[in-house]
Amino acid sequence: MTRTLDSAVLLTREGAGHGSYGINSCVNSAVDAALIRGTHAADGTVCKTDTPATTRPFVPAKR
Repeated sequence: MTRTLDSAVLLTREGAGHGSYGINSCVNSAVDAALIRGTHAADGTVCKTDTPATTRPFVPAKR
């Protein structure tokens, strides 16, 4: 997507789960800055996990 849109930047959150906004302070700050002030994080910014995952990812049993 970032290669397709001239104004796009890639912001990555490391961690488990599908959601990011509302659960990660780094993502919250970046999204709020973009929506409220029109400023964007540097392309390639990586947000670290605020808290470690509390559950293990699902791994299907081998059959």
